[in-house]
Amino acid sequence: MKLDFSIPQRQSKLGISILFLDSVQRLLRASIGLFVVFAFNFQKYSGKLIWMGFIILALSILGTFIRYWYFTFQIDFSSKELIIQKGFLKKSRISIQLHKIQQINLNQSLLHKIFQLYEVKVDTAGSGKKEVEIKAISSAVANQLKEVIEVLNEQETSVVTETIQTETIPSKSIKIDFLTLVKTGITSKYVETFGWLFLVLNTLWENGKQIHLEDKIDTNAVERYFDYNSVLLSVITGFIFIFILIITINLVRTIVRYFNFEISKTKHSLLLSFGLFTTRKTIINPIKVQVFKISQNYFQEKLDINNIRIEQASSDENNKQKRKDRIEIPGCSEAVKKQLFDFIYNKSISNEAVYFPSIRKFWVRSIFMVLLPILSVLLGNYFTDFLIWNKLLILVLLYGIIGVFSCWRLYKNYKLMVTSQFIMVQSGFWDIDTAIIEPYKIQAITTSQLFWQKRMNIGSVYLHTAGGHISFTTGFYSEITTLCNQWLYQVETSTKKWM
Repeated sequence: MKLDFSIPQRQSKLGISILFLDSVQRLLRASIGLFVVFAFNFQKYSGKLIWMGFIILALSILGTFIRYWYFTFQIDFSSKELIIQKGFLKKSRISIQLHKIQQINLNQSLLHKIFQLYEVKVDTAGSGKKEVEIKAISSAVANQLKEVIEVLNEQETSVVTETIQTETIPSKSIKIDFLTLVKTGITSKYVETFGWLFLVLNTLWENGKQIHLEDKIDTNAVERYFDYNSVLLSVITGFIFIFILIITINLVRTIVRYFNFEISKTKHSLLLSFGLFTTRKTIINPIKVQVFKISQNYFQEKLDINNIRIEQASSDENNKQKRKDRIEIPGCSEAVKKQLFDFIYNKSISNEAVYFPSIRKFWVRSIFMVLLPILSVLLGNYFTDFLIWNKLLILVLLYGIIGVFSCWRLYKNYKLMVTSQFIMVQSGFWDIDTAIIEPYKIQAITTSQLFWQKRMNIGSVYLHTAGGHISFTTGFYSEITTLCNQWLYQVETSTKKWM
């Protein structure tokens, strides 16, 4: 049954239970301090605690009724606007032009799945938060709403009805199977997970110090274990344990988040659907894609896996929110990656000119990352003798070899690639990342050259888009200025839409 979105629509009646539970948890969070005080003095405040529970229940019921009855949404087809009206004492009317809608997310939590409902979140590029949040509507209404918005963004209002009938049938569907997710989970995000694990362990250690955990540990037994003969074995065992833990965390997180990942393609957009416990459906409009990022490491290359991240326009200055709104597509084969790229850009990359950084990038990084730390440690040990010299020299030698190798690999993997249609920057040590943008979507170009770089013809360029920026540093400044002039000309003469 086709809904007439030109008249105000309410949320699903089954959604009243979701609105009620949402109101309860909001009030509980707001009054958690009072609950804690009353709970520690239960005998004294038991009566007040019961009355407080009744008050929260009554306010939740009242709030649920207001949020349901006084909340409506509709589409003004003449002005192409999504209109939200809400509020009882303080009424508000939100109008969003459909062409400014950046992203539509259809989310389904466990509670939503029980009632077969969806939460719809509509994001625009002109706001740092979700403009519209429709808490609970049926699957049919949610899908029809996103389809109408999608079509109105591309077609004239007069042909909306017949267009919907022809556009809603996906022309192609791509599924990322469970085995691919397993491969992705065991080969991705080692450094990120290690950093997160380090913070967690550090927090637990700090909390352990507060309860004097060290008094409960037999330090003599620990010292006997870490004697000279068992240090190497202990270090190897520790590394193996941490590596297994990181892989396990990555595997579980990848499967839970991206379970049953499916990409459905229509004429004007991509619909991504994924999630085990919380299902999320996200619509991508190719015109609004600002940065297309491809990531791949050695193992993933052998397994034919690419991780893709899509950045759309955002005015949000909150980096945490930006990361949350990024669209990630894990475990894409080369064929799937090509299909996605062809759909978004409708053109291929060919005849690229490659620009490499100056060799000074390697030497400067080696000085700051390898030489200076080694000199600092050796100088500190000379005055304090905190470590035996033969052991220290072995550690310094190992650090030097690894450090120089890392700096060289970072230098060799770093390059700028330019075609008439695309700008690409490749970088990375283990995970090789390639960020791709189109020149006409550039909003600003920044070049920089430090005073000591002028004589050596070295400089940097930063390309800013509505979805983020890419940079190429320590390149040859004469090449950079020539490219900047070329890109500025493309920006000024282009008539293409990017929003």
